[in-house]
Amino acid sequence: MGDWETIAGWNPAALRAVGDDLAAELRRLKGTEAELRAAATPQEWEGEAAEAARRSLAEIERGVLHRVEEFAMLQAAVDDAAERLQRLHDAMHAAAEFARAHGYEIADGVVRPRPDGEPSQDPDVRAHLEAKVEQIVRTGLDIDADLTMVMQSVLDGKGHSDSETMTKAAEAGAESGQSTVPDPPENGTPAQNKAWWDTLSDSERAWLIAHRPEVIGNLKGIPYQARHEANVNRLAIERERLLELRENLRDWKFVLERAREVGIGQTISDLRHIDDKLKALDVLERQAEHNSIISLDTSGERVRAAVAIGDVDNADYVAVHTPGMNSAVEDNMNRYVDELREVTQYAQDMLVGTDKTVATVVWMDYLPPKTSVDEIVEGIFDDRAEDGAKRLAAELEGLRASRMDHPPDRVTAIGHSYGSLTTALALRETDAVDAFVSQGSPGWNGDDGLKVPPGELYNMRTDGDLIAGTGWYGGNPEHYDGVRQLDTDDAVTVDGDPLAGSEGHSGYTEADRVKATSEYNTAAVITGRHDLLIEKQPPREHVDTR
Repeated sequence: MGDWETIAGWNPAALRAVGDDLAAELRRLKGTEAELRAAATPQEWEGEAAEAARRSLAEIERGVLHRVEEFAMLQAAVDDAAERLQRLHDAMHAAAEFARAHGYEIADGVVRPRPDGEPSQDPDVRAHLEAKVEQIVRTGLDIDADLTMVMQSVLDGKGHSDSETMTKAAEAGAESGQSTVPDPPENGTPAQNKAWWDTLSDSERAWLIAHRPEVIGNLKGIPYQARHEANVNRLAIERERLLELRENLRDWKFVLERAREVGIGQTISDLRHIDDKLKALDVLERQAEHNSIISLDTSGERVRAAVAIGDVDNADYVAVHTPGMNSAVEDNMNRYVDELREVTQYAQDMLVGTDKTVATVVWMDYLPPKTSVDEIVEGIFDDRAEDGAKRLAAELEGLRASRMDHPPDRVTAIGHSYGSLTTALALRETDAVDAFVSQGSPGWNGDDGLKVPPGELYNMRTDGDLIAGTGWYGGNPEHYDGVRQLDTDDAVTVDGDPLAGSEGHSGYTEADRVKATSEYNTAAVITGRHDLLIEKQPPREHVDTR
């Protein structure tokens, strides 16, 4: 890829010097404004000669104003290109250092093993590097195209404003010379999205978050803080859109027209679900006060979203929890966040004496079925878990890509009930997690194997859980070889602290400030504290002593 070497040879310092020359010429031109004003024809001079003189002077002044605008446009474009190119060279240097640290090198834009090194066996490392190279070259060509476009515009004498003063002309030119912010790669992988984000300046990122939040809010691979800020902006936009839609749906003419455009089914769905969507936005607005909204999708019959507790971008231990059937953002998100916050605190307590941190995510970015009358058949036998699994796998891949330069120590996937099926299906598609905890599972087929390290599959079943162990969805994880069964009854920690037992299908996590065995075990898996795990003891065989 010859473009890599070409871009490496571009000189940002030379561009900055050109920008300085343009700035000096711009100052000289602006300094002539007073002279032009002084050359104005006297008011008492009248007649054809006076008019001709005024027209000539006006033409000169207009020409100078155009030159000022052009020089300001060029200076802005050149300075912007110099800054972007310097940042790009820094990104190239960082990519080369990352490659060297993992046994690779970048030569002529091609990632290849170093002759004197042992390349990383992790395929994601090479994919990450190749994505960086691709996006760096893409950004370099974009810098070149933006600068060329401005220069051509000046050569063609296009784009002049009607500014009447040199100050206004300079402002107009500077604005016209600013570069455009490149869009993310079309249908980009998380690694490509991450590489694209890394080539942007802070001001470009801020502009995208403010003006294109719909592009940033759910983009896998970019930092979660950026996604949160974009989604907070989207909350107000989506609320306004839904309120307007609700008002319009009261007009039968609008309803008929919409039915022709999107179908009667979608129109009826809009009517049925719009209030629930507004309630979901209320919930997310409250959550945004203390947590992060890292995913938001209002396009389906229900709002899909994910809320993070803690700093996912920097935490040493990250867990993603997927709830099950009948879960809805407007009905359950607050409770799930409260419950997971308690587990997060237990995990953090296990790290006392270290500088390690924990972040967790309530992931409701899919539509689990409901046990309502009209969904009972679809809800039990549909493919919603498969659709959710694709979305979850993409999110986990996005987490890995966003943290490739500073990966967390451990990532854990947790699935409750139908969410355990969704998670298990996702973990057949990605190996981005280090452990999987299945809670109250109605079954997932373990025959094909999950891409989870050996010894890191865990299952829990509480007393009285009539859903767990049914095997409705292809098998019972209580009987799979290699799945460790964790205790949920009354227990005692290795330090002698008592733990409470849990009961029922929804009792695995409860925000009651009572440390339950199931919560404690979940926290131990999240932090990788295998020494603290309390495993379920197999039932002792009855021996007849008569």
